[in-house]
Amino acid sequence: VSQSRYERLTHELNTAFNKYNILTCIRRIHFIAQVFHETDRFRTTTEYNASNKPYAPYVGRGLMQLTHSSNYNLYDACVDDDIISNIEVIANELFLSVDSAGWFWRQGVVLSTSRTWIPSSTSSVVSQFHNEIEIEKEIITVRSSAESQVTYGTFNLGVSADGDYTDVISYLVNGGS
Repeated sequence: VSQSRYERLTHELNTAFNKYNILTCIRRIHFIAQVFHETDRFRTTTEYNASNKPYAPYVGRGLMQLTHSSNYNLYDACVDDDIISNIEVIANELFLSVDSAGWFWRQGVVLSTSRTWIPSSTSSVVSQFHNEIEIEKEIITVRSSAESQVTYGTFNLGVSADGDYTDVISYLVNGGS
């Protein structure tokens, strides 16, 4: 891999870090660890066996593997780029691969519109933190191309990174440990 490709990736990562408030070492470590896992050690920007997934064609793409039509529509509504008409662009354009990951980290975890998030999932991975974590959510309303208006609760995953809650971040990024 040429030095210019490393420089370009570094540039795009730094752009996303600044844009999405991934500014501390611990937040950057957690972000990079998640995208390292999601991209199979930076070897792909598209989910494996994608055509066999029940949610195809909205399979995981980008550094944080944006998945499902609802997430593509939310990201599309938040950026000044028409990605819905060409969803492959998330995997094929480095800026969008990185930016979609930063967006998901900052506001892409779709939760209820209640005021706070407390780990109370049926998953023992996150429920073990039920008495330790209570995070205030941001309520986001966007106008999506597929739906007239979507309102959801979310929070910056950096808040979980600040507490070094690796299992909680992994659960929120990919639904498992």
